[in-house]
This record gives sequence, C-alpha cells and structure tokens, in this order.
Amino acid sequence: MDVLKILLVVFHITVAAGVLGASFGWARLLRKANAAGLPSLRVAVEHVASRLLVLRIASFMTLFTGVGLIFTIGGFAIAPKNYHIALTVMLVAIGWNLFFLAPKVKALGAVVAADSVNADECSKLFGKIGMGTGVLHAVWLALLTLMYVIL
Repeated sequence: MDVLKILLVVFHITVAAGVLGASFGWARLLRKANAAGLPSLRVAVEHVASRLLVLRIASFMTLFTGVGLIFTIGGFAIAPKNYHIALTVMLVAIGWNLFFLAPKVKALGAVVAADSVNADECSKLFGKIGMGTGVLHAVWLALLTLMYVIL
C-alpha cells in the first residue's frame, strides 16, 4: 500500500504541475502572435486550444489522483478538513476551466477563423483569457497551500 501511495503522490504532483505549466503565458503568446499577423495568430490560437486540452486532462487527473490518495489514507471520514476544502476548490477550478476559459478560447478561434478579424474583439478575448488563467494560477496556489496546511 505504501508503494501505491507514493506512486499516486508522484503522479498527483506531476499532473498538478501540468495544470500550472499548461496555462502559463497564453495571453502574452496571443498578443505577440497578433502583432506578428493573422497567420501567426491563427497558429497561436490552435496552440492555446491544444494546451487547453492538456489543461483539462491534467485537471481531471489531479482530481482523480487526489481522490485516490484520500482512499489510501482510509477515505473521506479520515481525511483532514483541508483535503475536503481542496477537493471542493478543485471542482470549482475545473468548472472555471470548462465554463469560462474553454468558451473564451473557442470564441477566439471563431473570431480568427473569419475572413476579417475584429481586432477589438480579439483584444477583449486576450484580456479575458489572461484573467481566466490568472484566476487558475491563484486557485492552484491556494490548492498547494491546502495540501501543506493542516486545518
């Protein structure tokens, strides 16, 4: 059982790092690509969309390995309060990813796929995507803190 727990912890930390890493620098990448021209922006939007998929997979794997770790210590009844809070916060973060970030990236993809690109709409979406990833980073930091602070 100890080997399983160690493997789950290592995988849990790895996919949690993937959540953070996959969401770094989206707004900056999009703004620089926009300055380079429409073909570059289209490639950058495709890149962000592929990183969004990595973010989704890593988020769910973080959730699943976290629940697995709770069961290795004896279940939810034994788990400390901070694990319960972290699980709730993680579910909120996944919801943020699915219902805020993903639609913004999809909308940006639709805007740049058009023959004439609305620069104002792109700029607004860059800001919203930047804000959305910033919220995810803050939540990630809160989750990291919850893993090491026993309540």
